[in-house]
Amino acid sequence: MSSLNEKFFKTMGFSLMGFGILMMLLSLYMYFAPEREVDPLKQRQELTPLCMEALKKESFKVKTTGEGLVAKRWGLSSFENKIYSSSYALKSCAGFTLKNFCMGNSCIDEEKANINGIVLRLKFNNLVKK
Repeated sequence: MSSLNEKFFKTMGFSLMGFGILMMLLSLYMYFAPEREVDPLKQRQELTPLCMEALKKESFKVKTTGEGLVAKRWGLSSFENKIYSSSYALKSCAGFTLKNFCMGNSCIDEEKANINGIVLRLKFNNLVKK
């Protein structure tokens, strides 16, 4: 430490102080900046195909409804894997919440038909609230 002189410590002190002030001003800007306007329709149009693709990769038949999506998958063999793949697919559905999950031989889809398998109902909700 003897090779470092007073000039070095002053320079480092002022540099760190300047950096701190800069970060404080940046945080104030971010705090007081107005929220950006997000169009819910545009957001839904961007997120729905991504969710549908993720569900289709896991062998679901997907339909859009007025408030979201309905996904169906027939069969109950190896149900543990189907529950795992369902939750994995749902993780890719940003902007959607799981409204209803039914697995068994008495699940009813949107056409009031009995499904022997899995029925997922997803509701779209905006990621950014106005």
